[in-house]
Amino acid sequence: MNMKKMMMTMLALLCMTVASAQQTVTSSRQPRQFDATTQTNLMAEKLGLSSDQKTKVEALNKEYAELFTRPQMRHAAQGGSSTDGRPELTDEQKAQMKANMEARRTKREEYNTKLKSILTDTQYQNYQSQMQSRRGHRGGQHSGQRGDE
Repeated sequence: MNMKKMMMTMLALLCMTVASAQQTVTSSRQPRQFDATTQTNLMAEKLGLSSDQKTKVEALNKEYAELFTRPQMRHAAQGGSSTDGRPELTDEQKAQMKANMEARRTKREEYNTKLKSILTDTQYQNYQSQMQSRRGHRGGQHSGQRGDE
């Protein structure tokens, strides 16, 4: 009887450990979200912004705050799924996604134009190289689409 209790306890501990580990893996995949102030502080540190530049960049970052968050995918409740496990999108959803991507690209271009007017040429070049290296860490997403940034 004592051995049976010990085995049940060990099994319960194993199940809790596996559940806990799975929860940790799932939660660690959440993308980091930056607010305008955090983004501004990082830029000030990395680019050496003056206090005047920092004030202007923070206002710009607040104006374009939606650019610092990842767009959320909205999956259809119905429909089949593709071979990689993702739900298949309808033509309407694909068109909406494309329109959203274009709108974000346009906003990003506006942001970069305004940012360039605030930063010195050297600071802007450093900003561009930092953004390029960040895109490289994401597996080359958007490669070739943003060559003018």
